[in-house]
Amino acid sequence: MEQPTTQISRIDQAIAQCESILARQPTDIATLNQLAMLKVSDSRFVEALGHMTTALKLAPYHQLLHYNQGKIYGGLHQYQEEIQAYERAITLKPDFTDAHVNMGVALRDQQHFDKAFTSFKQALRINPDHPGARTNRAQTNLMLGNFEHGWREYEWRWQDGQQQHGVTGRRWNGKTSIHGKRLLIHAEQGLGDTIQFVRYISLLQDFGATLILRIQKPLLELFSNYPGVASVIDEVNPVPEFDFHIPLLSLPNALYEQYPLIPTQTMSHFANPAKKEISSPDQPLRVGLCWKGNPRHINDGSRSVLLASLVSTLPKNCIFVSLQKEIDDTDRITLAMHPEIINTAHTLKSFADTAALVLSLDLVITVDTSVAHLCGALGVKTWVLLAEPADWRWMLNRSDSPWYPSMKLFRQQQRNNWEPALRLVSMELEQAIHSKKQM
Repeated sequence: MEQPTTQISRIDQAIAQCESILARQPTDIATLNQLAMLKVSDSRFVEALGHMTTALKLAPYHQLLHYNQGKIYGGLHQYQEEIQAYERAITLKPDFTDAHVNMGVALRDQQHFDKAFTSFKQALRINPDHPGARTNRAQTNLMLGNFEHGWREYEWRWQDGQQQHGVTGRRWNGKTSIHGKRLLIHAEQGLGDTIQFVRYISLLQDFGATLILRIQKPLLELFSNYPGVASVIDEVNPVPEFDFHIPLLSLPNALYEQYPLIPTQTMSHFANPAKKEISSPDQPLRVGLCWKGNPRHINDGSRSVLLASLVSTLPKNCIFVSLQKEIDDTDRITLAMHPEIINTAHTLKSFADTAALVLSLDLVITVDTSVAHLCGALGVKTWVLLAEPADWRWMLNRSDSPWYPSMKLFRQQQRNNWEPALRLVSMELEQAIHSKKQM
């Protein structure tokens, strides 16, 4: 996750203080550990590992040092070493709950699901109310399609301190009657999550409630006339009076007994038809490209792909349209070298603009970001490049998505190696070009 400037300066100051202490006391274990974890927060994993290795030479039986070493190995994508470090921490402290949880996550990411569930279960034997164990077990179940258990336990995400929604009042659980009441449904997490889960509002039409939808400001224009919703507001404006509230990603659990299946729908009617241009069969294939997600996302470095790598593998006989709203200096250089890519950044003022643009395309190729969810929700043919391990929302080993019928998934087979997936995308794009020519 990208750190704010003030946060970066604080981290630098803290690192400088630790280094000053170590210059006088080079064997201070607590300071070595603190310095290592500060550098982890600054994504300086190699340096962090060096400090932690020094600390472990001084205190080889310190369970916290082994646990933190595991986290550093995870940041370095050295997953076997990560698991071994957690094992050492647990050997030294069998009731080390967080080590059991992290072990479960590491095993899940290696697709050792039985062992992962065993680790989560062991953590919960020690502490039945451990939110990290509950939430990570929920995400594992959701990834595997065990929705009933997954949605129910996913409610623990509010207990681990990582997420807050800031809404107070009576929380709706799906069982209390809301007929004649005002229900506030509020977005949480990212823009893509809102686009993905807002479909559950359609299932509330027969509950007899007045629905208020509170979403992120960039989505306000896109959802301003959402069917069945009395009012749509953003997170800046005051919240009107309501009787009950519910976070958006809690709707699947609240509605599961009546509606266990994922509702499918498209929202093409939300885009501005005046901006929509449909390509004809005699034109080259019009392909949208989105290669980078939110730089502040904690996993963006893994899920994004270099534009240069993407375009180097794609056939040239298409009309390529960039869907990136923010273009950094490296991307500008690449775009300058590839004039066949139409840069639309200056025209994309809102998600409604992006929606109108993608509806004029034959295909969108994107990484796992909000654009992927937008295109899938619009019913546009979409190919998504997924890093390994993929987020639980994309489930396991599938090339399709039950959330978006128009979507095809291209997964990394090996972490941090995009080449095979990009090669497969290129081959299928060649076939799509050939098929269009035959129309």
